[in-house]
Amino acid sequence: MGSPAIGDDGTLYSACYNGYLYAFYPNGTVKWRSAIGTGCGHIPTIASDGTIYIACDALYTIYPNGTRKWSYCPGYELPATTISQAVSADGTIYYDWSDRNGVDGHIEAVNPDGTEQWREYLDNDELWSAPAIGSDGTVYIGA
Repeated sequence: MGSPAIGDDGTLYSACYNGYLYAFYPNGTVKWRSAIGTGCGHIPTIASDGTIYIACDALYTIYPNGTRKWSYCPGYELPATTISQAVSADGTIYYDWSDRNGVDGHIEAVNPDGTEQWREYLDNDELWSAPAIGSDGTVYIGA
């Protein structure tokens, strides 16, 4: 399993390499599981409304009850170098990725309805940093 994220109610969310996102009650019992891409141990992000986001072979959006809201695939399978995502106050989801060879780092913005907003090439190297959003809305990423 990957690193967990913790919801406001104490629910733990963790992606597993078996292709599921798990939600655990604080006592450790399984609350639900939701199918996501296999081989994914990335860190989920929880928005202020409780929606869970995780980028694996696609960007998955899961309601707090475990049902899928939508998934976004940019026309190719996302590589395993996607680390995490960040959600802005307006609901835009930002995530970074590098191609299958570990080069050509990009950052992408996806609208709250699951459509692409923009994509930007950042560096001719692998990105191993999650995006962060400043109080003024600026998106930061280490490359």
